[in-house]
Amino acid sequence: MGALMGLLAASPVAFAQSASEHLGPAAPSNLAMTGSAAAQPSDASLTHQVKQALKGDQSTMNAKIRVSAKEGVVTLSGDVDSKAMADHALQVVASVAGVKSVDNELRYPEHG
Repeated sequence: MGALMGLLAASPVAFAQSASEHLGPAAPSNLAMTGSAAAQPSDASLTHQVKQALKGDQSTMNAKIRVSAKEGVVTLSGDVDSKAMADHALQVVASVAGVKSVDNELRYPEHG
């Protein structure tokens, strides 16, 4: 057991590579950037990430939602089908790394 612990302590790179291989192709390439020490993405990068998250979600993929970001604050604007869709879009955006808050300017019909 002591030899195994020594081996693991001596080769953290090999352990990290092994762990990332098991994550497969869907794993994000920026795993080291997660957590409190992560750098804030640029406004353009965050805007792109949010747009990709909305396009990748079944409920919001066809919605005409405009996205902008400034210093981690994301603004959503445009028309959506319902309040439920607007609420879901907010949840999707809030899950994107680097989003500090969301300014909701989405509009929907009163009956939605």
